[in-house]
Amino acid sequence: RSALALFGSYAAGAVIIGSPVQMVERKVNRLLIIGGNWLDPDSVELPSNTGASLVYQGMSSSAETYEEIRSTLIDEMRRAEAQVAETLAAREYLILADGNLSFYGGGSAVVGVIKRVQRIYLSPEKARILEKLQTGQRTPLFRIESGRKSGGYDVFSCYLRLAQPQSFEVPLTGLVRLEVNASLSEDTAVLLLEQAAKKVRELASHAPKDPRAPQNLIPVAGLERDLRHRLGDPQLVLRRIRQKLQAVQE
Repeated sequence: RSALALFGSYAAGAVIIGSPVQMVERKVNRLLIIGGNWLDPDSVELPSNTGASLVYQGMSSSAETYEEIRSTLIDEMRRAEAQVAETLAAREYLILADGNLSFYGGGSAVVGVIKRVQRIYLSPEKARILEKLQTGQRTPLFRIESGRKSGGYDVFSCYLRLAQPQSFEVPLTGLVRLEVNASLSEDTAVLLLEQAAKKVRELASHAPKDPRAPQNLIPVAGLERDLRHRLGDPQLVLRRIRQKLQAVQE
């Protein structure tokens, strides 16, 4: 039989803001994801004459399309990121996670930082406050709940303005959304989000150095560069994958 498959790599890690600044918990994972509920997929090793071998761990998925199999890879990356964040949260750090908390446990005290505001969770009347926010101000807390009764998405959230939009930009430009798990008490949620809002303002990047400014946090940009380096040159990796596939066919 045949099935759609994907060679994919991802990396996860964290930055501890202290003296000195440290990058920790950096991990690289490589997967060969095979769709169609393929049974017991083998791992694949890509040998190299000049460097260490790359091993892609075999993984079965129910995916039937490219979009589904790519989503499987992204979900695995998000789980790895959540594992890193929750490991550090046990040490009582203020943890800012890049993205929402869909893959985090119910008792986690991690603060999710959603950099791209694509959906407004407020009624049209209440959403008017977003255009009135001054730089550094946040909205009051509100709650987001999924439709599922158990195991669903349930968070306290707020919007924070990092910069005023320019005349040619939409009003939502310069906004980020922060969220914490709703299993925490409201007092704890307020405290965490207030601390996070202050730290996010301090760490916001600036144009024109970063085209994703101000939402892309300076330490995150540095971590991304480090993790990208650890993943290896994509063209060289692709060449080794193609050589492996050609050798198998021969």
